[in-house]
Amino acid sequence: MAVDSEFENFVRELFEPLPDITFRNMFGGLGVFRNGLMFALCSSQNVLALKADVHTIPDFQKEGCREWQPRMEGRKPVSMGYWEVPERLMNDPADFEQWAEEAFSAAARLDAGKPASQRKLKR
Repeated sequence: MAVDSEFENFVRELFEPLPDITFRNMFGGLGVFRNGLMFALCSSQNVLALKADVHTIPDFQKEGCREWQPRMEGRKPVSMGYWEVPERLMNDPADFEQWAEEAFSAAARLDAGKPASQRKLKR
């Protein structure tokens, strides 16, 4: 299964105002990157999710969002640190842009905590 092309186009438009964004097809979904660091994804079930950390998870929880966890047959769900985007942001480009920037910041903080050899973001 792959991301619906109409939904993929919508997602690409949402991220258009942000600088240095690239997209990569991944496992039937779509990864959203900036400077080599993935900070958002669109799943093959057409779910848009943003990277979150201890600083931003409460914002997602206040909005009633759930953590996105891939489900593979015969395996337990895996936490990857991505949270479903609040529905209201899909119709509010300015707020979406702010949340996307926060997601990139969360991804950068998490990346900075890794050993230098495993970091994706080039500083």
